[in-house]
Amino acid sequence: MSDGQPAIRNGGGPRGFAIFMFVAVSLLLAAYTAFWFYMRGELEKGIDEWIATERLNGAVVEFDEKRLGGFPFRFALHLENPNYRDARGIGGWSGEELQLIMQPWNWQHVMARAPGANRALFNGEQTGLTLGPKAVGSLSWTQAGLRRLSIDLDDAEVTLASGETYAATGLQLHMRPPVDDVDALQIVFQWEALTLPQAPPDAPFLGESLQPSRLLLEIKDVFSVLQRGGDVSDWIAAGGEVNAAQVLLNWGPLKFGAKADLSIDSVGLLNGSVDIRLDDGDALTAAMLDSGMDQETFMQASAAVSMLGVASRDGGFLPLSIREGEVRYLGQTLVEIPSLTAPGAGG
Repeated sequence: MSDGQPAIRNGGGPRGFAIFMFVAVSLLLAAYTAFWFYMRGELEKGIDEWIATERLNGAVVEFDEKRLGGFPFRFALHLENPNYRDARGIGGWSGEELQLIMQPWNWQHVMARAPGANRALFNGEQTGLTLGPKAVGSLSWTQAGLRRLSIDLDDAEVTLASGETYAATGLQLHMRPPVDDVDALQIVFQWEALTLPQAPPDAPFLGESLQPSRLLLEIKDVFSVLQRGGDVSDWIAAGGEVNAAQVLLNWGPLKFGAKADLSIDSVGLLNGSVDIRLDDGDALTAAMLDSGMDQETFMQASAAVSMLGVASRDGGFLPLSIREGEVRYLGQTLVEIPSLTAPGAGG
């Protein structure tokens, strides 16, 4: 400096801040790494203890390889050729591989994948299940119990012990509380394509292939009843309510839609309202005629289709009421729905 005084160095500034941030981030990464490997050890210990307990109780727990990895953002358990049978041998599951995934910051959510061929055992009956590579399921829970269940299958094929085979594409099932009601249970069930082993014997004109369809239900007060230790009968006794916000069924020539608000009384009878609609009734009528349906049945069915088609114009619905299990239209009983519970249930 011109006055001969020595320059004073500033220990702060950009360089000092950069060094501080580097040290802080390094310490955080080291702490997180230590946490991850510690929790990995705890998880592996818990898994091994569960396997040992199951085997001690008489269950079959087998696999060719077990590894637990996923660092840094998850814990991923991978089992090769897993095979499980309960102690009584009436239930179990086996597959080519099983992956269970959990995030380190969320200990109440597990995702599962089991691509390839699987076999399930229910009461001694073998069911085959082949899943596509993108098929995934997930569970979330709280201290009060299960809160969310999701199944998302890109491709799936189920073969029952009887030999009947069902195939699905883009099948999704989601069960969760809606955002505005934590005590209710929302159910979303939909698929892109569903193939049955055969068409319905009473309606062969529908065929065995279903096109994109969707069901959206909301069941009121489920979790509050479960938290009190109740069951279905307690839910009915509390005045069980179900809202079907959307029902879409595309099955061959049948293009059906509905929405409903229902309640179940103490003896299991339905009450409420149902609105239904039908698109392209002409195609359905033609399919029924081509199926060789007897004349009397065809006349009755085509009359119902025509009436429903008129009500469905311009996005409309045909309104029906349900009183004590009787479905009514303009004061006339169309059909009776039996009690949904055994006599006296919930009473």
